[in-house]
Amino acid sequence: MLQEIEDQFANTDIQAPVLKQSYNLGTGQGNDNPNVYKNQAVNFYVDAPTARWEGDLMIGHVEMESYPTQMTIQYGNGDEGSFYTMGKPVSRARGEESRKTATSYVYKRSGNFHAYATVSYSGRFRVNGGDWQALDVVLTKETVDPLLIRVWWVDVGRVGGTCDEDDTRWGCKNDPTMGKKDNPNPRLRKADIRTGQRWHLNDNGDGDTEYSLHRDWPDM
Repeated sequence: MLQEIEDQFANTDIQAPVLKQSYNLGTGQGNDNPNVYKNQAVNFYVDAPTARWEGDLMIGHVEMESYPTQMTIQYGNGDEGSFYTMGKPVSRARGEESRKTATSYVYKRSGNFHAYATVSYSGRFRVNGGDWQALDVVLTKETVDPLLIRVWWVDVGRVGGTCDEDDTRWGCKNDPTMGKKDNPNPRLRKADIRTGQRWHLNDNGDGDTEYSLHRDWPDM
């Protein structure tokens, strides 16, 4: 009888979790802004919906619930971390440095990365309205879409003139040696760990506005 319950739990339709980060939350730059800075804490969290099933089995009327218990994040650079919490969004004020959290990670190298997460779900059940009992079965669900993380580094230099005079000067928005934060299809520093693709959107670089800056990537 228990096997029937475990089999039903294994087939529970659990919605795929979604990996997110809140580095720019509260700064006015948009919650989904992928741009972060190296050596600063990036707070990750997962939206992992619970699932419920109710129906009649041979043992009787059964209710089941699944809930997330652990997440493992692959940061896209070869590192990963496991946590017994799904984390939560953490905001910061404009100009305030990001804070370390229980689920934060610090990128030590600049570049563009695809991050993913795998979430483990435990469950419980009860029969005919009785007491809830834990299930020994653990289910795993992976995020479907990659989370793009663009890690920047800061450079300081002396310049002559202003960007109004020439916006291609060093440090100005059209400086050909600088990255473009609005690049729609940046090249990844390390190929996508699941698909192997080398750009954010595809594997041919269509729309990449920074190709000349990283033509040798991936190099990790």
